[in-house]
This record gives sequence, C-alpha cells and structure tokens, in this order.
Amino acid sequence: MKPAPFDYARASSIAEAASLAAQAGVDAAFLAGGQSLIAMLNMRVVTPKLLIDVSRVEDAKHIHETDEHVAIGCSVRQSELEQWSSLDRCLPLVAKAIPWVGHIQTRNR
Repeated sequence: MKPAPFDYARASSIAEAASLAAQAGVDAAFLAGGQSLIAMLNMRVVTPKLLIDVSRVEDAKHIHETDEHVAIGCSVRQSELEQWSSLDRCLPLVAKAIPWVGHIQTRNR
C-alpha cells in the first residue's frame, strides 16, 4: 500500500519545526528516523497533511544530563545514544536494551 498524499517540509531549527506544527495543528507528523512512521504511513494508520522532517535539525542533536533527568534531542540517532559515554551510568536499562532495538543500519538513521 502507498501513503495518502501529504506535504513535506524539512525544518532547519526547532523553532521552524514548532512553527510548522502550530500552523498544521493535528494534521502534522514529525519524521526523524522514520522506521515506524514510514510503515504507518504506508498502511495509512496515520494520514498527516504535513510531514515535518526534523532529522537534520542541529539544535536538536543533543544529549543533556542533569541531576533530575536526561534529555535526548529528536535528531539524536540511536547509534549516537548507544555510544554516549554516560549511557551505562545514567540510563542502565536503555543501555541494555538499545543493542536489541532494530538493526544496526536502522540505529544509524
């Protein structure tokens, strides 16, 4: 099956992505890696009117650790998280699970 028609926008910043999402409202979907979303688009489980690509948003490519939490930006690839030097200490369950999530090629997307 093929996805329903949609418009595509590649955001260059978090602010631009937020603005595009605000304009589209509930008719927007975000694309980062696409491993789940592309399948749902093809099966028409989701039918956004606007697909906002955030995969290359540099200001969302971060892992920030505080005493309270770890914030992982939407542009961080799973392989980058897997290689983060503080993963075992900060997120031990994620460290154990992430090698089993998807295939190495998809973790690099």
